[in-house]
Amino acid sequence: MKFTGKERDAETGLDNFLARYYSAAQGRFTSADPTVITRDVTNPQSWNKYSYAFNRPTVLVDPDGRWPGWYHHQLIEQQFKAQLGNHAVQVIQRASDWVDSLPNQFPGRSFMHAMSNGDIVQSIQDAQRETDQYVDTEMKAAVDQQIKYEMGGGKGFGDDALTRFGHALHTVQDATSPQHRGYQPWYGLNDVRSILHSRREERSTVSRAAADMEARYNAQVAASQLWIRFQAAVTAERQRKLKEEQERRKKENQEQ
Repeated sequence: MKFTGKERDAETGLDNFLARYYSAAQGRFTSADPTVITRDVTNPQSWNKYSYAFNRPTVLVDPDGRWPGWYHHQLIEQQFKAQLGNHAVQVIQRASDWVDSLPNQFPGRSFMHAMSNGDIVQSIQDAQRETDQYVDTEMKAAVDQQIKYEMGGGKGFGDDALTRFGHALHTVQDATSPQHRGYQPWYGLNDVRSILHSRREERSTVSRAAADMEARYNAQVAASQLWIRFQAAVTAERQRKLKEEQERRKKENQEQ
């Protein structure tokens, strides 16, 4: 077991990445990326279908030989894999991807990314209010889904609860990004300013500048705080449900 835990064939010296083989000696895959997606014209590394994780192996991991996901995936895996396991991480990652999907990239949904609506020159106060409301709504839904899951006999954390938590997580981690912080205006993917935004955000994930390193640290802190908030809310709701059930039984006994 060699690089990122992948098995190396002794005869060829190649690492098995499931979708294709990786040559550690050359620092590249031996065949082209099989995933058919549009490359990012602003990122020359994405044009190379043989490179490993945009040639950024210090911060990105390619789990199966296909194109690596967004930096959010790395943050989620680092934060939750040890305590929740692979399945939960994948559920949260899919939820995070949904927040970044095309329908949610319009300026009217900038609050999902802790940004302001550039089309209407939205104030920072209004943008923050909408963002806070969105996070609160998703967190409440996550708690409700978890309680429903547990009342149905489920063990651990339910997928529906983790999905709603993942929505809120994406937003609070976006808020720590230097390109989002302070509810900067968003104009949609069709605006040329979105290209500059993407370039700056790409750089900030690998930059050694103090501000960027602090932002990456704050993203992890935000994840921890949100998870603590979720667990506390679930515990409080369990206790409320238990008390409600005890009072119901007490009332029934009195009536009998």
